[in-house]
Amino acid sequence: LIKGKTMGVIDISLHIIHLDDLFIYWVFMHEKGHQLRDTGIESAVMTKVKGLGKFNNRVNDVADYVVPSQGGSSFSIITSMVITANQTQGRCPEVTHKPHMLILSRLLQMHVSFISGIITGTCLNDTSGTTGWCEIQGWCPAEDDNVENFTIFIKNSIRFPKFNVTR
Repeated sequence: LIKGKTMGVIDISLHIIHLDDLFIYWVFMHEKGHQLRDTGIESAVMTKVKGLGKFNNRVNDVADYVVPSQGGSSFSIITSMVITANQTQGRCPEVTHKPHMLILSRLLQMHVSFISGIITGTCLNDTSGTTGWCEIQGWCPAEDDNVENFTIFIKNSIRFPKFNVTR
């Protein structure tokens, strides 16, 4: 029996430290718990793609831009499609509004290369009469090949039977 409070606290602390040491020894040295592996892992992945894209006057759905069709263990999404119908070499407005490229082209008086062609440095009006569209030299009319509204849904699940853990 320990009568002093200080000695009692020290005694209890030593017992707790000793129990921690035993626990650490048992888990790490004896059982090698930090090295346990579960070789019977069970997992599943489900993918689903939804949405529509518009390219020129054609509407594309999942069957058009997911290759191979959904199923199996993988899929690819086509994000760029080049159709050159009714295009000729010439000068025309860039598809998207890029005022920063126009300013750069104007200030430096240089031809800036862009995806749809070379920016000539000339400022054009759009159909509503507002300025700020860059004229390009390249294939005209420039293609608007954006597919903006689609969703990729990926659901994963995994189970470790040895540890009885499911995520």
